[in-house]
Amino acid sequence: MPRLHEIGLWPFDGSLVDLANCKPVVVTETYPGDVYRQIGMPRSGWSKRRQADRLRMGQSILPWLAARRDLDTDLLKPFIDDGFDADRADEDRFDATIGLLGMLDVVDGRRGEGIPAIAAVHKWEGWSDTIVLM
Repeated sequence: MPRLHEIGLWPFDGSLVDLANCKPVVVTETYPGDVYRQIGMPRSGWSKRRQADRLRMGQSILPWLAARRDLDTDLLKPFIDDGFDADRADEDRFDATIGLLGMLDVVDGRRGEGIPAIAAVHKWEGWSDTIVLM
């Protein structure tokens, strides 16, 4: 039987540190649109749905990777070089990668873990303005 009370939902249930210390499982909500700007991608003028744009914007990931020499990124580079492929999972693969980069920044202490201050996040993702973390 699932023990859902043992799962923490970050950032809604508390800070990442607190949840990691008291929950055996922490599920994370990320918003890639918030991370785009943090790694140098413009918010407009491109679409994650076009492989050529993912290829162009993927170049913004390279400096992020270069700054983290402790990570083995060899398996990621072919996806960046190919614009994250051209199949049904291409934009999902791109967003999952961007979301992971943002999470790693939080875990490494390179950015805070508060709710993104982007109106679209609150509107489309359903995040309440009353939730404030660190």
